[in-house]
Amino acid sequence: MRRSCYSIPPVHGTMKRSLPISLSHILLAFCLHLLCFVDRCKAQAASNATTDPSEVRAFNAIFQQWNLSASDEWNISGEPCNGIAVDSSTISNPGIKCNCSSNGGSTCHITQIKLQGLQLRGVIPEELQNLTFLTDLVLRSNNFSGLLPSELRLLPSLQQLDVSSNNFFGSVQLGNLPSLQQLNITHNSYAAELPPELGNLLSLQQLDISHNNYSGWLPPQLGEFVKSAAIDISHTNFANWLPPELGKLSSLQQLDISSNNFIGTLPPQLGNLESLQQLNISYNNVNDSLPLELGNLASLRLLAISANNFSGLLPPELGNFTSLQELFQVQPVAPKLLTTQ
Repeated sequence: MRRSCYSIPPVHGTMKRSLPISLSHILLAFCLHLLCFVDRCKAQAASNATTDPSEVRAFNAIFQQWNLSASDEWNISGEPCNGIAVDSSTISNPGIKCNCSSNGGSTCHITQIKLQGLQLRGVIPEELQNLTFLTDLVLRSNNFSGLLPSELRLLPSLQQLDVSSNNFFGSVQLGNLPSLQQLNITHNSYAAELPPELGNLLSLQQLDISHNNYSGWLPPQLGEFVKSAAIDISHTNFANWLPPELGKLSSLQQLDISSNNFIGTLPPQLGNLESLQQLNISYNNVNDSLPLELGNLASLRLLAISANNFSGLLPPELGNFTSLQELFQVQPVAPKLLTTQ
């Protein structure tokens, strides 16, 4: 006899007292078995669905170029979207996840790829552009090099792109990804200017471009990231003045611009960041006095302003930092908001 997906606890006590409880147990059993039936139907439908042929070809081409073999846990009989690739578990590494709800549940699309810390080499193949349903691409901590292919801009559903800790270089041409929410390119070899087209990433919530060697100014178009909660541009060699457009980031909670070559005064528009909780401007060449408008940052918990060229007295408005927990005079190790799967 097949065991039920769910077990129902026994009912104790007299018949008279247990009658209402038994009724509730019957209702509970019905609901649980209904859920079990639905889960089995979903699993059966997913097992009968097949992956879009164009995505299978692209997937195989990508794995061949990277000398990878698909896992038997999800690539069953040459069908990528199978096994753990279609269940509710967290994506494995290496691994993929698929959505099999298209065409009445008969077609699967690859939605997530995770290949982290596998010492992979080479470039990102252009075949990736055929995975148009991809939402998450995590390739961090490998040895990839070259340019990020412009074909990435043809992935309209992409929400997370993490290529951190590789050897990518050149210019970051990703300005046409309308769904992108997380971009992590820290610890690469970028040395060019940031293109103003990055300002087109209007859905961006988390940006980490730290530990590179950019040139030129910080583009004012970063002020278009009005949904961003965390921006880390530390250790990137940016110079000149901070753009006042940063004051438009009303949702920003963490801003780390430490260890750069910024000069001049802090823009008073930073006082508009009423959601800001962490501000690190350590190790720059910012001078003059702190703007009075910083006193508007009532949510600020961490403030690091050491190793600059400030002058004058601290403005009394800083006494409005009623939530401040840490004021650093040396370079802090601030907690990160940016996370990936």
